[in-house]
Amino acid sequence: MMRPLLRPVGPLPASAYWIRRSIVLVALGLFIWWVVALLVPDGPDRSAAAGLPTPTPTPTAPAVIADPDGGAGAMQRPGAGQADGSGQGSGSGDSSGQEEDPQRGGTGGQGGSVRTSPPATGTNSGRTERPTATATPKVRTPRTPSPPARPVACDPGRLGLEAEIAKSPVPAGQPVTVTLRLRNGASAACQLAISAKTLQVEVTSGNDQIWDTSDCSAVPDAPLVLGPREQRELTIRWPGVRSREGCPGGQPAALPGYYAATASVGGVTASPARFRLA
Repeated sequence: MMRPLLRPVGPLPASAYWIRRSIVLVALGLFIWWVVALLVPDGPDRSAAAGLPTPTPTPTAPAVIADPDGGAGAMQRPGAGQADGSGQGSGSGDSSGQEEDPQRGGTGGQGGSVRTSPPATGTNSGRTERPTATATPKVRTPRTPSPPARPVACDPGRLGLEAEIAKSPVPAGQPVTVTLRLRNGASAACQLAISAKTLQVEVTSGNDQIWDTSDCSAVPDAPLVLGPREQRELTIRWPGVRSREGCPGGQPAALPGYYAATASVGGVTASPARFRLA
């Protein structure tokens, strides 16, 4: 078995077969090294072998704790003397591991002990961790709606008034209904005070005054609000009899004939509404 491997047999010289076998072995070794290089992760040894810089640990400043009695010098925290990582103890004589002399009164020639804050804790890169700011939601107070403004008094120049008797003739002695149409000609709402003092209806026959609302009040006291370009109707009922001041009872009924109803409200007078009693 071993003789063909050690002594190649063939038409070519033996050196030719050994060169071929050497080339195959070298190629197989390179392939195995390439596979191992892919599988093995990079480490510090490999970084050093490749000539890459090796990161050095950041030195930590020594922390000095003041003596609570105030008379003795400052004491150093354990392990704080190894500031440069060289392994020197607190008695090496350098400034990082030196105990403060109470007779010297601390460093810098000033009295009292040295108070040094402990090293800030943070990540490995030396940056201190800052707290994350939390946004505070803003609470909006709902607005209270303002009360609507009261409408102004109606302008007589923008107020329209008409009087109408729907039925004529009317039997003598029977009630007669007078319809008043009020119209606001302004572009804003207005208020009209309705009372016996502001609204007056008078029934006449020629120069004879038959009935008046100032004698016998038939008008309810109530404010009337008219919207922009709005028209409203009011009705006044005449009982068909005469009236006198103070509205005494037992007055005679109006006789058959021609009559006219005149109305005025808010300083505006309507044209007479004519009708007949039969």
